[in-house]
Amino acid sequence: MVTKDIITKVVQEIINNNEFDEDDDLVMYGMDSMNTIRVVVELETQLNIIFPDEELISDNFSSIKKIVAVVEKYSN
Repeated sequence: MVTKDIITKVVQEIINNNEFDEDDDLVMYGMDSMNTIRVVVELETQLNIIFPDEELISDNFSSIKKIVAVVEKYSN
């Protein structure tokens, strides 16, 4: 899936780590609130989507699988 590949690449670049699986808690690999914001902004730019404010909670961005789910909700 192209979207999952894009999301994984963005997260890998932002947290400077590629040792995680799609279900892993990204906090264990360096994801924090600032990195979450960076991921959100980068995904909105690359995928041409806008996440509603109510989706911008840390749990939605805590794993690749969860990020894919929230992105798929707002992709055309």
